Amino acid sequence: MPMTSAELGGSQMSLLRLVDALGPDEFSFRLWLFEEGPLAREWKSRGLPFERFPRSAPRTPWGLARLSRRLAAERPDLVYLHASRVLAVLARRLGIPCVERINMTRGAGAGGWARFACVDRLFTTANTKVVAVSEAIRNQLVAREVPEERVVVIRNFVDADRFHRPDLREPARAELAIPAGAVVVLGVGRLVPQKAPADFVEIAAACAARDPRLRFVLVGEGPLLSKIDALSRRHGLEGRLWILPFEREVERLYAAADLLLHTAHWEPLANVILEAMAAGLAVVATDVDGTREAVCDGESGLLFPPGNRERAVEAVLSLAADAGRRRALGERAAERTRRLFAVGPVAARYRDLFRSLCP
Repeated sequence: MPMTSAELGGSQMSLLRLVDALGPDEFSFRLWLFEEGPLAREWKSRGLPFERFPRSAPRTPWGLARLSRRLAAERPDLVYLHASRVLAVLARRLGIPCVERINMTRGAGAGGWARFACVDRLFTTANTKVVAVSEAIRNQLVAREVPEERVVVIRNFVDADRFHRPDLREPARAELAIPAGAVVVLGVGRLVPQKAPADFVEIAAACAARDPRLRFVLVGEGPLLSKIDALSRRHGLEGRLWILPFEREVERLYAAADLLLHTAHWEPLANVILEAMAAGLAVVATDVDGTREAVCDGESGLLFPPGNRERAVEAVLSLAADAGRRRALGERAAERTRRLFAVGPVAARYRDLFRSLCP
């Protein structure tokens, strides 16, 4: 029984991919949601059951009482949490094993209850096991005195065959009206402070002023959209920077691009980076958290300190000027994703974990 919020960010996409990988023959899934959103549509399209609760349910005494009654009545073999951490406490009281997937930094960018180490430790240790999506997150949890034996590292995974689509390159570039000879820099992510989309626009402006071949595509939605659009216009980037909404066939955008620019100020382990690497793109990204575990600096991409736009500009310009190096970095990136982040091995680790906890 997974429990999560209903947006369709990286965490929710990871849940859907995991459910698809494990399949209905081994596990049956029922989803609890605390808000409406696109995840419900994706879940229903798979013919899987779900139950909707008020957003306030995990935050009020009467809401918690209702959730406790429902959990006791349904009595799942396992609770798999992506959000609403207090439910781990309810599951523990009922003797139901609970696994929480943690993909939020415990560093400077910590949000919610994770800002408070003692509360974070209380909720985290209520789980039977905790899945950290990177060694960086594991180390942050252990530093907060979460017992090491409770924490297992299972990284995100990517369907490499889906994203490695060189056959889509020319039609995708034609759809975007990309000029012949242009070098396309792609950014994908929610338009929120964590992802630093303003850094992306500022880097794009500086690069565009020095290399007329460069074009930039920023794919994302979120509360900063109007500010990012205004910033792009202020820099006069019309015709050089496109800001597009998320789309289901994002692999077409990877195929159209020549490299990925990821500007997040903290990042447990971004699906976007794994997807771009699987597509064979060279990656220019911030040297943070799980990103440095995915991207080997100088081998499968280039890393720069978060917020250091000057370093990012030099990295983008150097790769824009050297197609051979871009290609070599992209090939090594694709090989690395197939070796370390393939669906089968990662799903198998979840399968083994779930089986070890189910009665």
